[in-house]
Amino acid sequence: MFNSLFSKLISTYIIVILITLLVLGVAMSYLLGDYYYSAVEQELLSESRELAEMIAENTGQNSISPSVMDVLNRFRENRVFLISKENLMLMANGKFISDPPGNPPGNPYNDLTNDPPLPPDGSRNVPPGVKSNIPPNDPRNDPRYIRLDPLDAQLLLEGKSITRRGNLSRSDQVIFAVVPVLVNDEVNGALFSSAPLANITEAVEAVRGIMLIAAVPALLLAALIGLLISRSLARPLHRLNEATVQIAGGDYRQRVEIISGDEIGQLAQNFNQMALSLEETVGALAREKGKIESILANMAEGVLAVDNDNRVILLNRQAINTLGSPQNHQLTAQHKIPQSISEDNQQTAGLSTQPGAEVIVHNQLKELFAAVLASGESRSEEYTPDCGHTFIQAHVSLLNDQDGNSFGAVGVLQDITEIKKLDQLRQDFVANVSHELRTPMTSVQGYIEAMLDSAIPIEERDKYLAVIYRETLRLNKLIYDLLDLSLIESHGEKWELNEIDIPELVGQVLLKLQPLMYKHQVTVDSRFTGQLPLVPGDEDRIEQVIFNLLDNAIKFSPSGGVVTLRAEEENDLIKVSITDQGAGIPAEDMEHIWERFHRVEKSRSRALGGTGLGLAIVKQIVEAHGGTVNVHSVVGQGSTFSFTLPANLVGKHGDGSLASF
Repeated sequence: MFNSLFSKLISTYIIVILITLLVLGVAMSYLLGDYYYSAVEQELLSESRELAEMIAENTGQNSISPSVMDVLNRFRENRVFLISKENLMLMANGKFISDPPGNPPGNPYNDLTNDPPLPPDGSRNVPPGVKSNIPPNDPRNDPRYIRLDPLDAQLLLEGKSITRRGNLSRSDQVIFAVVPVLVNDEVNGALFSSAPLANITEAVEAVRGIMLIAAVPALLLAALIGLLISRSLARPLHRLNEATVQIAGGDYRQRVEIISGDEIGQLAQNFNQMALSLEETVGALAREKGKIESILANMAEGVLAVDNDNRVILLNRQAINTLGSPQNHQLTAQHKIPQSISEDNQQTAGLSTQPGAEVIVHNQLKELFAAVLASGESRSEEYTPDCGHTFIQAHVSLLNDQDGNSFGAVGVLQDITEIKKLDQLRQDFVANVSHELRTPMTSVQGYIEAMLDSAIPIEERDKYLAVIYRETLRLNKLIYDLLDLSLIESHGEKWELNEIDIPELVGQVLLKLQPLMYKHQVTVDSRFTGQLPLVPGDEDRIEQVIFNLLDNAIKFSPSGGVVTLRAEEENDLIKVSITDQGAGIPAEDMEHIWERFHRVEKSRSRALGGTGLGLAIVKQIVEAHGGTVNVHSVVGQGSTFSFTLPANLVGKHGDGSLASF
């Protein structure tokens, strides 16, 4: 109930108001009572002095003067009598006196001239609240018996007046005043007057009741005002609390309304400024985090970070692809939760698959991370997770916080398989070029040395010179093909783009290959489907593609065979297919058929004058024109080499128009 600020404020207001009203009521009650008592005392004392002066002036007269009667009329409800000097002296010694018995109302003055006798023992009255030992019939129980303190009696004898509150006898409480009666400046007696306190008490109690009744609506009104003030104070703080909860939940756009210019209003203004700064800061951090995540997600290298316990704390998509994932290679939140890579659950060819991690971590990579975490030094290693098919270069460094304390390690994983393949290809290329050059050079060198040594008869020199010439042509063609392939791969050649008529270009190539067809007794059957669109490209290079494919088909076809060339339009592409009737290509050679220096039948290819670069050149030219190459072969039946080129659908064969490209 009292957990909220509003309830605490309103309860505090009510308690403070109650305490204030209680203290104020008690104080006012006592102050008011004291005021009434003091006023009655002063009035009684003033009237007593006035009467005492008049009595002193009328001493020795037999009748009461009118002025004395006027003053006595004021004492209708009071007890008034004279005390002789002798009785005062007795009182000073602790004796009792009494109001004269049988004092007739309305004639107090006569009674004032006679002092009543003292009780036989002259003892003092019993104080209030103490049980009296005086018998009930004892005259001292008469309410007219009075007593004065001996000190007060002594003051009266000295000519001083006194006022007191209390019991003069066993009767009710009264206020009394005793003033000396001075005759010729000497104390001749004392005038005693008393007034009951009952009337004053009733008046005070009535005033207290009125104050109590007035305090109830005052309390309700004050509580209502406290309620409004508490609500006005608690409402903005409640809104601040709600906004704080929303901001803690991630909604940094929360703002509070500034409804006052006091400290709470300043607090709301500062809160809004803090929320704005927090929103900007978190937004900037989110943008920077997004940039970093985007960079990590799109890096060509894999990034893998672990903590000091070898649990994964960061893993990007390329790292999953590099390490290998049994799922779909998608980076999800599951990959970012801490997962151990230090314990192996499965061992298969040096690999360990961790439960839930969805990645395969090689033992050598784990050992590399462990070594870096242990030594604190960066290390790099190269390993192959699949027995030579894939090569990974891993560089692992220690992660330190701002205080220089290590909290993990990060590794950059680079798939260098293509680099390895290119390096191997370079080595193979150098070896192949060396081999291809060594064979004709050895033949030429041998024949020339034989001729120089006169080991060859003169009549046979022409035959050997012809061999040397053919080997020279082969070397020249090899060098030309190498330079041509290098030029195409380096994109250093400027293409001369024209509109190419494929049927016309095929006719030109067949004309050049007539001697070869005649030599191998092979015919070429050209088939064109419909009216073909023109093809944008370099005419010389496309002619080279068709020439190389037809040249190979003619050379590898048996004598009397037929080579079929088909050109057709297919899905906005021009597809050219060349089918021979040769021995076919084994399945194991199909994926390498487009590589440089690759030969299916090395001895036969070399005998036919091939360099092993023709198909590699074909592939580079076609792909440079935006096309594709393909091969289909059945061993013992022949092979079909095909390529596609984008067609120019605006310009058609024979219409004489050119399309833009």
